[in-house]
Amino acid sequence: MLALLAGAVQLNLLSAEAMISMREDFEPTDAEEQTSRKEGAPRLVVLITVSGLETNLLELTLEESGQIDLLKSALLYPQVRHPLITADAAVSAAILHTGVLGLENGVTARRPLRKLKNGTLDRSLSVFFSDKYSGIGTSERLAPETLLSATISDAVKRASGGLGVVYSVATRPEEAIIGGGTGADGVFWTNETRGERASSNYYPTKLPWYVSKLPAPRVKLSKGISWTPYYHSDFFEKYGKWTFRHEEVPFSHTLTRAESYLNTPLANEEVTETALSLIENGGLGTDGNTDVLALTYSLAVPGEFSPALLSPEIMDGYYRLEEEIRRLRKQLPKETVLIISGDGMAPAEVRADAENRTFHADKCKALTNMYLDTRYGVKGLVKEITEEGQLYLDNERLKASKLDSEEVRRLVADFLQEFAGVAYAFPEWELRRSLLTNDGNAKLLTAMHSVPAKDRGDVVFGLQTGFTFGNSPVGSSAHPAAHFFASITSPLLILGPGITPGRIETPLDLRNVSEVICETLRIRPPSR
Repeated sequence: MLALLAGAVQLNLLSAEAMISMREDFEPTDAEEQTSRKEGAPRLVVLITVSGLETNLLELTLEESGQIDLLKSALLYPQVRHPLITADAAVSAAILHTGVLGLENGVTARRPLRKLKNGTLDRSLSVFFSDKYSGIGTSERLAPETLLSATISDAVKRASGGLGVVYSVATRPEEAIIGGGTGADGVFWTNETRGERASSNYYPTKLPWYVSKLPAPRVKLSKGISWTPYYHSDFFEKYGKWTFRHEEVPFSHTLTRAESYLNTPLANEEVTETALSLIENGGLGTDGNTDVLALTYSLAVPGEFSPALLSPEIMDGYYRLEEEIRRLRKQLPKETVLIISGDGMAPAEVRADAENRTFHADKCKALTNMYLDTRYGVKGLVKEITEEGQLYLDNERLKASKLDSEEVRRLVADFLQEFAGVAYAFPEWELRRSLLTNDGNAKLLTAMHSVPAKDRGDVVFGLQTGFTFGNSPVGSSAHPAAHFFASITSPLLILGPGITPGRIETPLDLRNVSEVICETLRIRPPSR
């Protein structure tokens, strides 16, 4: 308790110091309100979101690579925590940028489960699919129409009276769109099929000539991209002897497919190259209005390259990330506020005994139907079970049998709790009743925000840590369901003019990151 109070006091003191310092630098006098506000505000806000970034590994590798000043010169929150048990990277990015969960911001999954009119389930389309707009460099038709909440970028643009320029770059379209918000001037990503830079004609700046002329990844992939350790092997010998097998270091992989390449830390180079081109040619930070450059990097490593949670490939990703940040910092204007944040999630570890910790949806469906048949004498009441932890009943058959629907849902939820690996199971009606009264229970929050309410199953359940879904009727390895991601402790770093360096140990909910960032910039947070 004393530690928490001390942390809270430290938080208030450091925040107060940061605000006082920024007021001295940025606040206008009565006589010069508009002019000095433009001159004092940062010319550029660079917001870097790193999927899978863990605080302890970042501190370890920054010290080894000689960039410890990045920590010492920043206002650091080392304990950013995810409010959900599990969520994919797009969901996590949306929470970070908007300050609210999926049912409010519209992003419950990268490719959300949808109930079609004929009753079948589909997860083939991006959460940002829109038939109103066309893709540029891609066949995907995407736009931020389903992004229901404002983002950090929207908040900065609003504070500039709409005059600030907002660009967002990521390797995947969903993170790029989230980073840009609804009012971005340009959003860019890399198409995983063609291996080319892509955008949408939703944005006024579609694909500038200086971005389109950058070398496309497909050119490099045609010859094969070699992935070997970026950093010296002494580090792996020093820190890896108790976590890596000796024969794993050094590693060597050859990448020839865009999809594989974009799911490795090497692809972060594409984000940096696009960002540097936008800084050089896009007019960022060159006038009195505050511009935004939102970048999304990833530390994810495909399972075929790195089956362990900590591996040489994972560590190599940190060194490569730090090099990208070093390259970027060299080109930033002096009056830049740089913000680096993890998203609080990382791919879950694949266990050696994975087959014994696999939940088979088809077997669960068969056994549950047998149980209900024995109890009610009605066959086939369970229609489908999905990888999102959604169980759908055949409601036509349920009505025809004149059974009490709430009773059946409760019995099914209780029955599911008996299966190995099931952490929780709730009837959907119970979730709805809990929606307005619950804000802290991670299981309930995860269950409620995993699928939009209109597409939610009759019973919602989740798996224990270390368990994964086996054969399921919906889903693919290319777009894994949310249960492959587990919560981690991530950092938030803010550095730039007017920012007082310090370390605030008080845990920070991922939903509050946008508020901390916007209050530091002295603008209204997006969720207000």
